[in-house]
Amino acid sequence: MPDSSLPDYSFCKGSPAFEGLSDAEIGGILATAKPLEVSGGEELFRQGDPGGTMYVITRGRVRVLLEEDDGEQTLLNVLDRGAHFGELSMLIGSPRNATVAAVVDTELLVLSHEQFAEAVERVPQFAVNLSRTLGRWLRGELLGRRQQVIRSVFGIVQSRDEHAALAAQMVERFQRRGARIKVVTHRPQAWPAGQVLGELRADQDTERLRDQIADAVTQGNRVLIDCDVAMADPALLSQCEHLLWLFDNRDESVPESRLGALVRNHERFAGHSQVVWTHERSDRLPRRQAHDLPLPTSDMRVQWTRGPDGARFRDHDVARCIHCVDGLVFGLALGGGGAKGMAHLGVLEVLSREGIFFDSVAGTSAGAIMSAGYAIGGDGEH
Repeated sequence: MPDSSLPDYSFCKGSPAFEGLSDAEIGGILATAKPLEVSGGEELFRQGDPGGTMYVITRGRVRVLLEEDDGEQTLLNVLDRGAHFGELSMLIGSPRNATVAAVVDTELLVLSHEQFAEAVERVPQFAVNLSRTLGRWLRGELLGRRQQVIRSVFGIVQSRDEHAALAAQMVERFQRRGARIKVVTHRPQAWPAGQVLGELRADQDTERLRDQIADAVTQGNRVLIDCDVAMADPALLSQCEHLLWLFDNRDESVPESRLGALVRNHERFAGHSQVVWTHERSDRLPRRQAHDLPLPTSDMRVQWTRGPDGARFRDHDVARCIHCVDGLVFGLALGGGGAKGMAHLGVLEVLSREGIFFDSVAGTSAGAIMSAGYAIGGDGEH
């Protein structure tokens, strides 16, 4: 029977560095490693820094960035639970070849140069695995390959019952694109049983949920944290790479809300959070609400309708919310041409029918008129 008092390193089994190693060998390598916790956005090291440590992620995610000569950064990869990095500098005696920063609150194990050398000598297969990893990385560099990077964990925080519809519509749209979605939610009865990763309850310890999220991401899933504002737990939401906070357009209490408190007391939440103002479509001239929270992203405004099956958000707005989660912006510019500008109506109708929607629109002459109509939610018929 396994000794439950010993650390569980089973999450490392899928890592190339520990491939083929026994539990005892993995435990022997990591037992002396120093634990480290970093906040979302914090850098572990920068490209060009001296290298003397190897890291293994036990919870959370980190972003690997290449610093270009012009000062721009290229995103190379996002690493999650069980992944390792930093060993290249020790293997070839070079400075750090990339900048690494935590995407969300992250926990790691750190092997010093001495501990690394001892592990390589004691477990030869560990050295072989690292050499293979280095070879794969070099091949990728020579061939110009880059990993496709997605935001794996996102959250939707609701302040009224109708907001629950947005989460379901976003998941449906993600699934049509082939994504596998798991949900952590306060309302498990609203989701298919096989989709629910965990249930949110008041005053619970979220450590187990955070481990489940980490494992789900490692297995290739995206995870949605679906909760109302009363269940917005900082420890759990710290695992999100993007947070959509839904407020009614008549709500004047955003600075005093749960979001306001988190931004004031946990500065890192500001970088991941975005306010989404909602209003019912029948409200033809919705009040334009605002706030003074220091959030880096612009507020969004979306609308919903009430039908026999409950609230439903516009497909256009669902797509825009997904673009925000994915860190994408789609723009469209429409030219002029007098009566020919009417042809834009047909183009917009076909694009909408194919599920292609835009976040920003612009135009000249007749194109400007069509762009304005599109921006306020009009369609070809109206």
